[in-house]
Parts: sequence; C-alpha cells; structure tokens
Amino acid sequence: MIKDPIKKNSILQIFNSKVKGTVRNHMKFVELGPGKFFDPKPTQIERLGLEFRRGYKLTLCPMSNDLLMQVDVCSKISRSDNFLKEL
Repeated sequence: MIKDPIKKNSILQIFNSKVKGTVRNHMKFVELGPGKFFDPKPTQIERLGLEFRRGYKLTLCPMSNDLLMQVDVCSKISRSDNFLKEL
C-alpha cells in the first residue's frame, strides 16, 4: 500500500470518482445526496400518494493496509404530490 498520505488521498479520490461514475453511467442511477444513488424510476403507491425508490449508499474508507468499500442498501420515500396541490 502507498505510504505517502498525499498520494494515498489522490488515489482514493480517483477510485471514488470512478466507482460513482460507474454507478451513474452503467447502472443509470441518480445521485440524491452525497454517495447515495437511487433508481431513477420510482415505484408509485397511488392510494397513499407516495413514491418509493430503491438505492445504495457507497462509502470508501482507507484502512491501514487496504481500502474498504462499504455498500449499504437504502430507500427513499417521498410524497408524489406537492404542497400546491394540497391547497
């Protein structure tokens, strides 16, 4: 592993950028928040007026000798109506 902290951070940034680019371009997910990628087509729950999106949260952490890539499953639930429709 690289011992120079400046080179280590540069490699981490490049790898982070490549991983996020792959998720955006090949998986066609959208980033809604830092490191949180969601399916662009939400599942509609019409009777409740909600949208449900499945996604992933990606985190890259440098360890003492390795690089840890943590992938967590997450979801986003939002209202399909806006405030003006409620008035």
